[in-house]
Amino acid sequence: MQIAYDSDDVLGSPFAPLVKGLLDILNPGMPYDESIPPITRLPGLGLPSLVPIPTPNRIYIQFMPTIDCANVGCDVNDVQGCSDMYR
Repeated sequence: MQIAYDSDDVLGSPFAPLVKGLLDILNPGMPYDESIPPITRLPGLGLPSLVPIPTPNRIYIQFMPTIDCANVGCDVNDVQGCSDMYR
């Protein structure tokens, strides 16, 4: 996935007032930089797209067995204990 424009690029463009006005209507109170998705390029065509389409050479997946937290006795509010569970 190639990012053509990120939120900083959109907010720095001449369209920033329009985008901010729309975001104020759709997501009042939400920070602008968190409300604007990146504009990507379509693979092979290079055309801008609001839908991110990953390219096959950039997908990394690793499947692991599930972790049974009941056997470990980890309290979800104990950050260090939960971190130790994964080691």
